[in-house]
Amino acid sequence: MQNLFIIRNQDGYFLGKSGEWLDGQEPVQLFRTLYRDEAVNQLFEANSKDVNLRLEIFECAAKNRLIPDIPPEHMPPAIPKIEDNDSSAPALLVNDETSTSIAAS
Repeated sequence: MQNLFIIRNQDGYFLGKSGEWLDGQEPVQLFRTLYRDEAVNQLFEANSKDVNLRLEIFECAAKNRLIPDIPPEHMPPAIPKIEDNDSSAPALLVNDETSTSIAAS
């Protein structure tokens, strides 16, 4: 079994292939490499974009097809999924006090 290198930030989230931070629920989308030096290069690149990040290289076992097998104790809290409703229609907020005073007048 091979080991893979992935990158984790100070909050425990993992670097994705496109540079976004992911919770690791879909490990296929994570940046991963077989070589530590490639992980170091990616770490420096990600850190140069945001110097406030505290990044580390995380080594984990690989499942089939070189997919990271992250132990459950190293998984961060899940990122909530945003449902894609009709975003073209703005949400209507109703203030109960305003609606009552308008109805009374």
